[in-house]
Amino acid sequence: MPLFVFMRTNIYLESGYLNQKVIRRLADKNNINFIVEIGKRQVGKTYGVLQMMLENETPFILMRRTITEMEFICNDINNPFTAIPNSNVHIKKDSKYSASMHRDTPESDAKYIGEVMSLSTIAKIRGFNGQIYTDVVYDECIPENHVMKIRNEEDAFLNAYVTISGAREENGEKPLRMWLLANSNNIDTPILRALNITEQVEKMENKQQELCILPNRGIMIVRPFSEFITEKRKKTSIFKAVGTDSNFAQMALANKFSYNDFSDIAHFNLKAFTPIFAYDGITCYRHKSQDRLHFVGFEDRTLPDKRIYGASDRGRKKLMRDFPTLRDYYVQNRITFDDMTIKQAIFTMLTNHTI
Repeated sequence: MPLFVFMRTNIYLESGYLNQKVIRRLADKNNINFIVEIGKRQVGKTYGVLQMMLENETPFILMRRTITEMEFICNDINNPFTAIPNSNVHIKKDSKYSASMHRDTPESDAKYIGEVMSLSTIAKIRGFNGQIYTDVVYDECIPENHVMKIRNEEDAFLNAYVTISGAREENGEKPLRMWLLANSNNIDTPILRALNITEQVEKMENKQQELCILPNRGIMIVRPFSEFITEKRKKTSIFKAVGTDSNFAQMALANKFSYNDFSDIAHFNLKAFTPIFAYDGITCYRHKSQDRLHFVGFEDRTLPDKRIYGASDRGRKKLMRDFPTLRDYYVQNRITFDDMTIKQAIFTMLTNHTI
């Protein structure tokens, strides 16, 4: 079975919005448990998935990153279900940490349909029984740059999944399915790192691929690039004001990661380069005829021990003493990287360093 499969399936409704039922059928067919949808604003990610959850009529969890975000939707004004015609869903805050969702139907008033919780809460819970929940809808899972960071967010996400899932798979039951929905804010984000799909998402970005399935890992990635809705939205007042080339417009309209610059991401034949040092499993190569550097995601075994640096504070300081012009190369745009994950690691090393 291949490690990943790019697919050319029509994932849109005639209206131009995402067809979540098609996405779910593909997930069922390929035993997918994690569906990651990263796309421009208002293409039917949250709306379509929540509408489908109501049709499923099985309890689910609607998850947001923080308690503040969870509390924000716990009223009739900001309730995300109000956009869905005849949804009749009410969100009642039961405690500081959770809220319950109920739906008025012809057969029943206030039928329980699930919980609203935050990642920061679920990750800390022990002994939580999530057996009745078939799905988790994790909305806005990639934060904007100004949003509060969660400490050890990768571990928090994985612990949350394990907590809700419980022992269902060990007992022969279907795995918990998680829908991860986000705008294209930042490719270097805890959720993508936790699932180890940053590089795959980057490839989809470069190739404009909309659908990728990782069958051996039970992961599906959806990256809607359709222009149908985009052309309508370009004419709205906000995009007339900020322009369609702004970072905000690139995220909201073009489905591009607004906080990431891919211009220095490249692949080269390393025969034209010489290794000069390795840092935390990343090797820096110098071009043999040009004054520029390239970083790759492995440690070159031909390097002497004195040119291999650890990720500790001591290792960073020693590296910067041995190669004091490294920051100059970065500022002067004479550095390229194999992928965005490597770029972020080196950028963090450079900006965290203090002599």
